[in-house]
Amino acid sequence: MTKVQPDNWVPGAYTGVMVGLRERKKERTRRELAEAALQLFHARGYDETTVDDIAEVVGVSSRTFHRYYDSKEAVLFGDWREKIDGLRALVLDLPADQDLLAVVRHLCEVVSDMIEDDRDHQLFVKRIVSASPSAGDYEARVLLPAYQEAMISALYERTGLARLADPSPALAASVAFSVLHEAKVAWMVDPEGTRLRDHLDRTFDALDSLF
Repeated sequence: MTKVQPDNWVPGAYTGVMVGLRERKKERTRRELAEAALQLFHARGYDETTVDDIAEVVGVSSRTFHRYYDSKEAVLFGDWREKIDGLRALVLDLPADQDLLAVVRHLCEVVSDMIEDDRDHQLFVKRIVSASPSAGDYEARVLLPAYQEAMISALYERTGLARLADPSPALAASVAFSVLHEAKVAWMVDPEGTRLRDHLDRTFDALDSLF
């Protein structure tokens, strides 16, 4: 018996719907794991929380946890890989007539606004990084180098320059990270609550004065 398809049937539509449902379910699980981790870190403490604890709250196994995050350190920093992708896209989409320093300054401004909007969480993570060797090591060895290398790569792609031929994009990215780091350090300990963007502007001004 020949199966009659509806008039609006599109080949592969059912497969597409199922893939979409699976992706939404995966994203929901990823988000629930991150939220559960932060709740436990606040309630129990970072060092006292295990991957098994996080997985148990969400109702999944630790094996499932590791499909989404490679470690407890990774879940502490949340969706940092997605943020890198977004920042890389920003670098590539900025007007072509902007020079390297203008590009990295705009990038720093965007990142500073993101951090400012999330101050309490940023301070919480900073306290954990300062107190936990494993979290500090993850930030230093994995997180920050990944951000910097992604930006360097995006700047070289944007300019079309070869890395061995011209170090300018790599230097611009390195300068941007240094400026943002110094501004963030000052912002976190500022007793007057000055905006991070203002600290960023002052740090860029200090950089200008060096040259």
